[in-house]
Amino acid sequence: MKTFNQFLEEAYGAGKKGWKPTKGTEEHDEIGYQLKAHKEGIAPVHPSIAKAMEHLSDPKNYARALQKSKIRIYNRQKLKHVENTTGGEGWVSGRKQLNKGKVDRADKQASEQEKGKRKLPMPVIIRAKNKKTGETVEHNVSGNTRLSRHGGKGVPAQVIHFEHD
Repeated sequence: MKTFNQFLEEAYGAGKKGWKPTKGTEEHDEIGYQLKAHKEGIAPVHPSIAKAMEHLSDPKNYARALQKSKIRIYNRQKLKHVENTTGGEGWVSGRKQLNKGKVDRADKQASEQEKGKRKLPMPVIIRAKNKKTGETVEHNVSGNTRLSRHGGKGVPAQVIHFEHD
């Protein structure tokens, strides 16, 4: 018998059912914004994530990492363990914290996606592992509104794996 996640991963595959993997650097700027906010103390991130962002701040490294990324399905339960997203919270309470314009846009995109008129880019998550300690952390890089909006049904996300000492 398949688990629900196995069922979703098989159903969504690599970008099927209205989702498409991010191929280039269209959301690469987000790495720079988040890294700058971390360095200024505005939005601190886990040290493993900071190392990953330093590496991915080079557009070539980011593009290579996206090519090697794995597609994983994230539901609300899994999103509770991902930093920098409201996707782990209930959509009703989470949407109050999000920009109203983005929420409206996500609702419209979801409607178009369900009608087969549009394919949305997948959110990008960094999964960083410290080889010495074995500690693994996940951090949302882009697509918080999409993660929050679709997390209840399960949303495919591109996961960039980054290991360091």
